[in-house]
Amino acid sequence: MKFFAGTVLFFCALLLAGQEPVLRIADTLGDTLFRAAAIQMALAGKNITCTQEQMTEEKALAALQKGDVDLVLIHRSRVPEKWQSRCRDYGVEAAMIGMNAQNSRHKFTSRELAEAFSGWKRSWLTLNGSDFQIHLMRQPDTAPAVRIFQRKIMGKRRFAPAFIRENPLELLRLAEVNEHALVLTCRPDMELAIGLRAAEVDGVYPSLENVKNGRYPLSDRRTVIFREKKVPAGERLLEFILSPAMEKTVAEHGLIRP
Repeated sequence: MKFFAGTVLFFCALLLAGQEPVLRIADTLGDTLFRAAAIQMALAGKNITCTQEQMTEEKALAALQKGDVDLVLIHRSRVPEKWQSRCRDYGVEAAMIGMNAQNSRHKFTSRELAEAFSGWKRSWLTLNGSDFQIHLMRQPDTAPAVRIFQRKIMGKRRFAPAFIRENPLELLRLAEVNEHALVLTCRPDMELAIGLRAAEVDGVYPSLENVKNGRYPLSDRRTVIFREKKVPAGERLLEFILSPAMEKTVAEHGLIRP
C-alpha cells in the first residue's frame, strides 16, 4: 500500500474476520479528530475500521456522488445546497486575536490584520499610536485557527516571521506579559485571564455565541456529509465525537462543540 503527500490512510482497529466493511472517509480539512476518536473507541473495545484520505473538495464530493466514499469532512459553508440536509456538524473552528490588556487597541479590520501578520505593518504606530514593533505570535500553519485565518484574511499573502507555539494557552500567557504582542490562536472555550483581552474583528467580538452563530467573521463549522445510504459505523463514530467522552479531545484539537 502506498502512502503519498496530502493523503492520510490509517487503520483504526485490527481487521478481523467477519468485521463490517471499512469506513471510507474523504477529508477536505486536514482533520485529525476522527482518527483520535477512532483510536479511543478501539482502546475502549468498540473497534471501527476506517481509512481517511485527504482530497480536494471537488474530488471528495465527486467520490461521494459515485459512492466511492462513505462520508466527507468539509466546512459547512462549502457544502452544496442539495446536500445540506445530509450534513451533521461536529465542531466549530475559530481564530482569535489576543493581546495584552494594557494595549489600547482592541478592534481591528480584516485589512489591518492582514497587513500586520504579513509583515507589511511592523509597528504599532498606525494601530495604537505607540512606536513599538509588533510582536507577532501564532500557532503552527496546521492549526485550525491559522488555516481559517489564512483562508479568510490572508488569501495569497504569506505570513511574516512570528513566534510559534502549538499550545494556545502558552501563547496567551506570553501575551499577558508582553504589551506589544499580537497573537493569532484558537478561541479557547473559557474566560481570558485578567491580563489579556480578545479583539473584535470587523466589529464583532469572538464570544462563544458569535462564534457558534457565524456572526464572527473568523469562524466556520466543520461538518460531515453522509452518503445517501448511511453506514452505521460512520454514525457511531460521529456520535462518539459528540459524546462527553470526547469533550477534552475536541478542545485539544482547537475546536468548539457546535
